[in-house]
Amino acid sequence: ANSPVGLAATFHSGSGVMDKIAPVDEVRFTQDSIGHQFTDGRTFEALIDGLVSGTIEVLTAAFLVLEAVWVDGKMFCMNNRRLFCLKEAQRRGGGAERAG
Repeated sequence: ANSPVGLAATFHSGSGVMDKIAPVDEVRFTQDSIGHQFTDGRTFEALIDGLVSGTIEVLTAAFLVLEAVWVDGKMFCMNNRRLFCLKEAQRRGGGAERAG
């Protein structure tokens, strides 16, 4: 089903906890700042472009299952760079989920 609030992604939290699909708008960063590229040298722009164009499917790309923790009912993502790219792709109007 389409998410009425925009781009959604899959978040995983610890052992024995089911994965949760959540709107990226509801997920918070765990750091105040991030680097300018991924640790393997890939650029954020390449991922954002893939998300906006639809060549990268958010809910089927295994590397986009992000680690999250819940604190006081709020979800915080441990993968800040990938979350940034998801939020930026949504801001640019991409990634309207077509799953289901």
